[in-house]
Amino acid sequence: MGRLRRGLIILSSSVLTLLLVISMGISVFSHQANAAPVAQAATTTAMSDRNQQLLDNFSKALASRLNVDEATLNNALGQAVGDTTDQAVKDGYLNQTQATFIKEQTKNGFKGLLTQPKTAKMVAGLEQAKEMGQYLMPVVMSVSNTLNLSPMTLAAQLQADKSLAEIAQTQQVDLSKVKDAITSSIKTQLEAAVKAGKLTQEQADKANQTVGIWLDEAVTFHKSLAPAKGNTQDLAQCYTPVLNATATALNLTPAQLEEELRSGKSFGEVVKAQKADPQQIKATILSSSKTQLEVATKAGKLTSSQADKAYQTLGLWIDELFK
Repeated sequence: MGRLRRGLIILSSSVLTLLLVISMGISVFSHQANAAPVAQAATTTAMSDRNQQLLDNFSKALASRLNVDEATLNNALGQAVGDTTDQAVKDGYLNQTQATFIKEQTKNGFKGLLTQPKTAKMVAGLEQAKEMGQYLMPVVMSVSNTLNLSPMTLAAQLQADKSLAEIAQTQQVDLSKVKDAITSSIKTQLEAAVKAGKLTQEQADKANQTVGIWLDEAVTFHKSLAPAKGNTQDLAQCYTPVLNATATALNLTPAQLEEELRSGKSFGEVVKAQKADPQQIKATILSSSKTQLEVATKAGKLTSSQADKAYQTLGLWIDELFK
């Protein structure tokens, strides 16, 4: 749902893998929507036009192979999406607002898919993620080299549910060297991002602090400890009360707040439009988040240490929600 969701998702994170820590270290790219350069805007427009043309070509080719016209194909797409989302609501994987939004994205079939504002942002986000790869790969290489392994071998061992600490022990490498490799290489890449205008120095400093907060969790993380893919209800149980409290403080319903953000407004713009006190809204988010973290801890979803780190991380980044 935009900056607010990204910020609050931190609350339900039980543990973070190495890549999640690295991603958090550079995740501030996601907060860059406020002042994109003209050249970047032109590039994004060109990408959008290209992607839409590819999608149009795909739609025509698929309709041809199925021996139907495009209108029939697009109608079938809409019906299939409708049936799937309705069932997802019944099963508790989506709420009605989310289902309605998904249906809206496909109401015009394939041709309108990329013209929807949110979908266009998702496409831009994928391009942004690709760009992030050029910063992340040197970090992965640094850790791999420190462990005397290839990146593929390291990935395979992590996939096999080994932690970085266990891998370091097997490789007879001091764990402190692995930690140093992570922090120093991330710092180098963040410095490069600042020089390239991708981050401000303040954002880079916060990213380095975030890595420091979660570093011990990262090196002892096991893949099997990650939340199950289908465990979206746990996330909703943590996120929804925070959303509700925030919306109430803004004199909005949760659905209205989500709709405002979905329309392209930043969270800060919504706060300003509602003539709300940013400090009061910030306090509401932090207070509600702390309550939900306590609930998650009591339920065994988080350790006390993880909850403290999650709250610390949110406090570090919360100002970004208002920009």
